[in-house]
Order: sequence, then C-alpha cells, then structure tokens
Amino acid sequence: MLENEKIIKRSYFYKKRGDSHLKKKFYGTKHRYFILGIIIGLAIVIATYFCLDISRVYKVSVDGNIYLSDEKIRELSGIDNNSIFIFTFPNRVENKIKENPLIKSVDVSLESYRLVKVNVIEKKILGYINENGEAYYLLEDNSCILIDDSNIHLLSNVPLIEGFTSEQLEEIIKGFNDLDQDLLNQISEIHRYPFSYDENMLEVIMKDGNYVFVSSYGLNLLNQYYTVVSSISNTPGYCIYLDEVTNSGYSSACPWSSESEVQTEEDDIQEEVS
Repeated sequence: MLENEKIIKRSYFYKKRGDSHLKKKFYGTKHRYFILGIIIGLAIVIATYFCLDISRVYKVSVDGNIYLSDEKIRELSGIDNNSIFIFTFPNRVENKIKENPLIKSVDVSLESYRLVKVNVIEKKILGYINENGEAYYLLEDNSCILIDDSNIHLLSNVPLIEGFTSEQLEEIIKGFNDLDQDLLNQISEIHRYPFSYDENMLEVIMKDGNYVFVSSYGLNLLNQYYTVVSSISNTPGYCIYLDEVTNSGYSSACPWSSESEVQTEEDDIQEEVS
C-alpha cells in the first residue's frame, strides 16, 4: 500500500514539473513572438517612411551668394529632392561646399518642413589677371582661380588688372577689399600709371568711360566715385583725380593731354569725399 502511494506521488510530481516546464516554454515562445512582431512592425513603419515624400528634403534654400548660382551651390552640397532629410548632416554638407575655392565660409542648418538652409560668404573677386598665357581671377586672399568655361560668365563683372608685380598686387588687394561690390562691378580696367610725385598711382578705367587716377594707398576713395562725379564738371579730355592727402576729388587734364590742347587748370569745384 505504501509502495503504491509513493509511486502515485512520484507520478504526480513529475506531471506537475512537466506542466510547469510546458507553461514556461509556452510563455517564452509567446514573448519571443511578441518581440519579433514589434521588430517587424517597426521595420514596416521605417520602410514605409523612407518610401514616402515626407522623408525627403523638400527644398534647399541658398543665401549670400554673389558669384556662384543657387544651382551650383546645391550641386556642391550634394543635396537634392531625393536626399533623406534625417540623413542630411550639416557639417558634412559644409565641408563639401567649402571645396570650392570661391567659398570663404558656409553655414548649413536643418529647418522645419524639411528645409535645408545654406548661408554662404564668398571670397571677393577683385579682378582678373593674365599670366603665362592663361587668365585668372584674383581673389581677396591673394589666391587665383583659373578662368574656364565653368566661370567665364563672371568676367563681365570684374576689371582687368595688369602691369603689377606680385608685391604691388598685394598692396592693391588690401585697398580693394574695402571697396563696395557695386562700385567694383563698375570698373573696367586697372593699370599701373606712376606719376613723378607718386609711383603708386593707378589708372582706373570706369565702364561709364571716365578715367580715374588714384594712389594705391587711397583706393577706398573710389567708394565716393559717384559723389565726386556729380560734383565736378564733365569736360572733354579731362580725367578725375582722387587725392588721399586732401581727401578730395577733382577733374583736370588727363596726363596724356598736351597743354596746348586742353587747359590744365583744376576745376574750381573740389568735393570732399570723406
């Protein structure tokens, strides 16, 4: 009798342990399926997101550019309407744009509504020079860019600079960095034209046909060019002189005119350009 009871208890114990094991296995499998379902659901949501337009860059806004077109800067950035917005990293985009030698600095930011905003500051193009049979743009940092088919369209807005040594160009660059961009766009040519009393005198030919003579040390006076022009007489054969010592501008006979052809007296009107 006792032996039968032991067998029954042992059988009951094994059955309970087996049931417990099956229950644990069932709940473990159910938990794994639950986690797997969440993963699959998230994968479907993410895949759906990347397939929709809301994941793409809506627009690349460009500001601050003068020489490079908006389209060119977008091309440099590597961003278009197929780019994934959340995978657009500003630092990486900035480094790409900075590879262009005309870029001085750039700031890229991600805005709301999937807008990528690009603010650039370009190096000022002071003019172009001819060297060893090639033409180059001269930049504000004394660097040069070869003129080719990709940038030749800028040529009409910058002056020809010739007749200067490398050291003299450095001095001109210092003065030209202070010139307004609008005034710089109105200069056609710049030549070295030393006077007996000033070997640093420059001949500046304006697009409106006027000839201006100014020392390389007084180039900032060109910013007042239109004020001076409006205040002096427009006499044929006369040129405009800007004097950094008196800070004034006046018209007088051009240096190549003979005294017998043109009166060489200065105009009675001298305009302060300070």
